Amino acid sequence: MSSSPKLTLYTQHNCEYCDVMKMKLSGWGYQYDVVNIKENVQALAFLRLNNHKTVPQLYWNKTHLNKVQTLDFTREMLEEQLDLDSYGGGVELWGT
Repeated sequence: MSSSPKLTLYTQHNCEYCDVMKMKLSGWGYQYDVVNIKENVQALAFLRLNNHKTVPQLYWNKTHLNKVQTLDFTREMLEEQLDLDSYGGGVELWGT
């Protein structure tokens, strides 16, 4: 998906579920930034502020996307929340 939205995946070291989520997102063709909460104090504070106690946590802008167990998270669930039909590709396509 060349015009897919950029996602942010909050993870930590030695997290098997984080690896599963990475494989899913890559397999579905999504680009994502990985933010390790053990290396980024602001990211850890963000997750705590949003009442998350585990990783992985997947966000698009300020929208929390994975609200189910990682193994149960499907591409359909992701795309339903992203509303790709109205996604214009971000500021890089603004004005075209």
